[in-house]
Amino acid sequence: MKIIRADKDTNTTDVHGTSKHTEFANWKVFYSDGSGDQQELSLGAAGTILVSAGTAAAPTFPATTIFELDIATGQLKLPTQGSGAGILIGGEIQLYRSSANTLRIIGTVITQVNDSATQWNAHTFSDSDSSAFNILRSRGTEASPSDVLSGNELGRYAFGGRAASTNLVATYMRAVATENYSGSGIGTKYEIYTTPNSSLTPALAVAIDQDKKLLVDVITELTSAAGVTIDGVLLKDGVVTVGDVAFDDATSDPLIDGTVDDGNENSVARKDHVHPIVLDASTSVKGKVELATAAETTTGTSAVLAVTPDGLEGSQFGRKDFQYTIFAPATNHSTGTGLALIPIPDSLDGWDLVYAHSEAAVAGSVSGTMVVDIHLNGTTMMTTDKIDTPFGDEGSDAGTAPAFTTTAVAENDRITIDVDAVHGTVGQGLVVSLGFRKAP
Repeated sequence: MKIIRADKDTNTTDVHGTSKHTEFANWKVFYSDGSGDQQELSLGAAGTILVSAGTAAAPTFPATTIFELDIATGQLKLPTQGSGAGILIGGEIQLYRSSANTLRIIGTVITQVNDSATQWNAHTFSDSDSSAFNILRSRGTEASPSDVLSGNELGRYAFGGRAASTNLVATYMRAVATENYSGSGIGTKYEIYTTPNSSLTPALAVAIDQDKKLLVDVITELTSAAGVTIDGVLLKDGVVTVGDVAFDDATSDPLIDGTVDDGNENSVARKDHVHPIVLDASTSVKGKVELATAAETTTGTSAVLAVTPDGLEGSQFGRKDFQYTIFAPATNHSTGTGLALIPIPDSLDGWDLVYAHSEAAVAGSVSGTMVVDIHLNGTTMMTTDKIDTPFGDEGSDAGTAPAFTTTAVAENDRITIDVDAVHGTVGQGLVVSLGFRKAP
């Protein structure tokens, strides 16, 4: 076979064999330069693409091109990152890869399938993660973003349809910032807008504010005759039921009584229920009274306060006092044990000894302190501070106040009185007073 070729030097044709085609180096591609001469170009690395450098420059196999074909995986890659690269679709939508290996879309995306439904699925296969649809907002620009401000809408998810030859949004959900966003707070509320019948304008229907409050004008039962329950309160067909008390404004008596779970009585009054005016009580008129304290009961001068059992028990009238003669008025004082025996009757069972005092007919003198001790069933009831009377005084109230190690007494207990010490010059006559009060 003969091949006719044009000589590159003389521009003349010659006839040659196939051996002429081995004059060039191996694994080259050819192109003609600006003079029309044939030139060689070494093949590029695997997966690279021959890229034109324009109408007046040699083509190249760049290591990184706008597109990169991965032969092993069959992937067409966009190696360049940032919004300056990517795929421009229809002159409107730009797809590009961000530094975080995220597909970015500039512009509005409309998914449309003629005569069929459009469906988006996000299916995650993972034991710990799930799919997420995140709508994020920054103010400013991509190159210089800034924080969201209070009142800025963060994003919305809308639904709508065709009406009057155009597409209209009928309902949407949106999130709105309720404070200037910062590292210490991103307060946000959530709103749902719906469009009433015979209207073209969506209106706010439900909101959940930044304090977790649900804001809505009307709540109606979803299931017929089921009513609406809010934290245990049932609202149904005009009747409010709280625990076991049902209040029906239309049919109930003015006052409805019921027993709630804790056993206490509970009442609900209708709006037409009239409370009578209650006057202060007196000795001749029923009415309201204030309860007296123990101190007020002891004072005993009020004609309008009411005495309670507790107030009476804590007052002076709630104490039982007993007096025991240890020495007759003309009898000299002397020490001794068991000088008086006091058995506890059933009326004092469970009471406490709260008062002890001694009084002499004639005071001792010269020196010393007379000491009187109280024993319960053979054991002293007192600390080292007993019923002490300094010399020169008739009553023990002039000495150290007595203190007790035990005070409780029971029926058939035995109290005895001892005199442990007397004055240098003894006095005469001695009476010991004991006071008991019911234990609280």
